[in-house]
Amino acid sequence: VNPLPLPLPPPGDVRACAMGGAKVESAYQAVACIAGAVDVPGADGAITVDMPGLDSEMTFYVYATAEDLEDLRPPHPFLLAPRDVSYPSTANLQRAVTRVTPCEGVVTVDISPPRWNHGGVGGGGDPTATAVTSTDLTVSFGLSEPGDVFWVVILGGQNTGGYSEPAAVQSQSAPTAADVMRGTGAGGGEHVASGTSTVTSSSANTNTTIHISGSLMPRVSYDVYLTARDVAGNVMVGGAATVRVTTRDDTPPAFRDDSPSMLVGGRVAQVA
Repeated sequence: VNPLPLPLPPPGDVRACAMGGAKVESAYQAVACIAGAVDVPGADGAITVDMPGLDSEMTFYVYATAEDLEDLRPPHPFLLAPRDVSYPSTANLQRAVTRVTPCEGVVTVDISPPRWNHGGVGGGGDPTATAVTSTDLTVSFGLSEPGDVFWVVILGGQNTGGYSEPAAVQSQSAPTAADVMRGTGAGGGEHVASGTSTVTSSSANTNTTIHISGSLMPRVSYDVYLTARDVAGNVMVGGAATVRVTTRDDTPPAFRDDSPSMLVGGRVAQVA
């Protein structure tokens, strides 16, 4: 098995590589990925060969050749070995190799789950909040390959800035990755918002953002859970990533309708 579309190799090179010979005798042997040999017990039989150890999502080219067992043929029983000029003999190796795969090769199946790749190739960082206002937020992430990113927003339990959550706001349990893909809270429970963002081949390994608005309240803590599934159907492992935020209070304070007012009495003027 060869990962490069080289010209057809000589049968001798394929045989030497398959039998464990040093991979320095030819350009083909130097780049061979895996090789091996199999015994054929009888003529015209069907043989299946497993080829483990190939990388996922890579194009490979497979070449094969065959050699008979003529070198193992016993001498004729009525002739002495020295007089039997046909013995010992040598095995017959095919004169040309067979290209097993099409000219364009074959691509192995994608079995690798996607990974967070915030910051581009090699970034590896989890999603992060890049902008938070009183009623909306922006989450930035990167994905290692094309696929869909699923996200769910639920009420959190974190508070900052000395504010208290409204009495009606209660924190919720964390949803699983399956819950996030269904667009629900834990076990199908309530959620604030949910959605899906598609990452194409042109946007893979680059930063992508999602904007969440229209359902958030000021100075309330929220937990955003995200997971991903690539185009081959592989789901991200390790559970859903979490981004915890508390929305801002962008409203300035206001006086009551009856204030401020001037209170005058005695020798002192007071403002209430």
